[in-house]
Amino acid sequence: MTYKVGDETTCCSKTAAKLAEKSAAKTQFVVGKKTFQDKRKAFVTLVKTTEEYVDGFAAPHKCNVTGATTVAGTKCHCPVEAEKRVKVVRAAMAKVRMTYLVGEKSSHCPTEAKKLAKENGSATCYLVNGDKTECEYTARLNLARAKYKAAVQAAVKLATASAVPADSKSDS
Repeated sequence: MTYKVGDETTCCSKTAAKLAEKSAAKTQFVVGKKTFQDKRKAFVTLVKTTEEYVDGFAAPHKCNVTGATTVAGTKCHCPVEAEKRVKVVRAAMAKVRMTYLVGEKSSHCPTEAKKLAKENGSATCYLVNGDKTECEYTARLNLARAKYKAAVQAAVKLATASAVPADSKSDS
């Protein structure tokens, strides 16, 4: 998300606030090619856009011209290699989970967490990779970021493993 104040654009919310104060102009919030007056609507759009991007990152994308398939940012000329990459990257993403904390209880199921919160009259706290928040949208953004990081790390590990010459693999 970027911030637009008058004719100036910045990626820093503090700079945007200073610009708005100096110029008496309202801050607009930009996500992709969409501009919002409401920060919350912009943030929700950012979360949804990020989730869609991360979900698509692990999907195979075939080029109709070259025939190559790109998975997690890497071109694969062999369909077997592409499918293996998809499985590895998606498996890494699936390991990243959100934990719902309600009072003293925790769950990985959002439905169960809502039920617990209703029964206990407690707020739900969301936990992703050690980051806690009470905002569902911040938690979803944290989850998408963590899944993306896991996908990239798995893709790098796979690329590194396939770059090792065959005779050096058998030496260990």
